[in-house]
Amino acid sequence: MSLSRMALKFDLKVAFEHLRKDAKLAVLVDKHHEEIQWPRESTYTPFHALVRAVIGQMLSVQAARTITERVLKIAPNLTPEAIHAIEDEELRKCGLSGTKVKSVKNLAARAVGGLLDFEQLETASDEEVIKALTANFGIGKWTAQMFLIFSMNRPDVYSPGDAGLRRAFKTLYGKDEIEMIIESWAPYRSIASLLLWRSLNNEPVEKKESTSETETKGKGKGKRKEKTVVEESESEKEEETKITIKETVKTEKGKKKVKVEVEVSEKSTRKTRATKK
Repeated sequence: MSLSRMALKFDLKVAFEHLRKDAKLAVLVDKHHEEIQWPRESTYTPFHALVRAVIGQMLSVQAARTITERVLKIAPNLTPEAIHAIEDEELRKCGLSGTKVKSVKNLAARAVGGLLDFEQLETASDEEVIKALTANFGIGKWTAQMFLIFSMNRPDVYSPGDAGLRRAFKTLYGKDEIEMIIESWAPYRSIASLLLWRSLNNEPVEKKESTSETETKGKGKGKRKEKTVVEESESEKEEETKITIKETVKTEKGKKKVKVEVEVSEKSTRKTRATKK
């Protein structure tokens, strides 16, 4: 998606000055302002970005990348027309669950049929964009909000459903999210979000997954960070993906080491969602 006229006129210095009015957030502005890029020019088309977001729901970054690469082999341009023409079984062979196949096919059909017009979304309000995207099967509010920030460069979006933002807020303020504080960041809540993610060194990538980092300790091996993906989509309560990713981590329970295997498989989504926080 090309940069909009509004995005090109955006003054990041003005945004930072506004956010510095919050004494605690000012610390992040001073520390990370040189790392913040805005507006951001996406390397993906809007449709491409949304397909990647759907693929990544409920999966680790590694698993999502593997499946996306397989899809790109059969649809290199990842256009609505290409996805619409592919048989469901071909997408299943790439590793997509039945639910996700239904989601990307629905997205493609709506785009091809004109029910989802990305050019019209350029001039729509944030709430109208969210409404248009969540009308598609398998796309929840979080995905729509990440699309607004990273694909559309909308400057005033904050996602209370994002695990990383919740954790960063609590680290900075010592308490759970307070709506009054977040409202005071308007009209630059997207920039505040980037600062909070950057404070965790955990900014979402172009495919817009919400990521959290969990540190596990192993005796004599220091710390290892594992990125996981969380998507609050009601239609993704049950995963059916063909690919199984096994990751062995070491935890400590008292003095005893316990090996834990995390599987992303057809019948383990609910368990995985509960254990990966």
